[in-house]
Amino acid sequence: MSKISEFIIENDVLVKYSSKGGAVIIPENVVKIGDGAFKRKSKITEVVIPSGVTEIGRNAFEDCSGLTKLTIAEGLAEIGAEAFMNCTSLVSVNVPKSVYHMAGSVFTNCTSLKTATIPAMRTAGPRMFMGCSALEEVNFDSNLCYIEIFCGCSSLKTVNLSENLKEIASGTFKDCTSLEKIVLPASLKE
Repeated sequence: MSKISEFIIENDVLVKYSSKGGAVIIPENVVKIGDGAFKRKSKITEVVIPSGVTEIGRNAFEDCSGLTKLTIAEGLAEIGAEAFMNCTSLVSVNVPKSVYHMAGSVFTNCTSLKTATIPAMRTAGPRMFMGCSALEEVNFDSNLCYIEIFCGCSSLKTVNLSENLKEIASGTFKDCTSLEKIVLPASLKE
């Protein structure tokens, strides 16, 4: 359980976490988790993000290699680039439907990540799951129009793509050597 003294918060932005780790519950008064606020805090095992947080900044949890459980409440709108990059113990992620924008490389090299559910966004940043070698299944909601995100997901077996998808970038499924099933929508043009 987190104590308020473990956080540096300025103008509703959590700018730094100063404790060693364990389970972290973001304080209710936080609106944004700042860039790099938890970067390289490898002893963090769990993070709970409440509904008042609307944005996770760039590299916010990068290299939190001990992070196994992530709970994000509805209300979050944006996730910055490389926010969870190299969280090598994270096993699953369920991004809430309130998220409309995820920048590039959000989950890159999360090598234990097995399942992911992504909400109704218009675009997903490039390399979102690159190097997620344990990833087996990804489900996208209905508004995603363009993807370039799976390179190096060698355990990926099933991908259910959104009904509005129009384009899949070249190399999207490069080195996805276990891929068995891709559900392609009729809307696909390229």
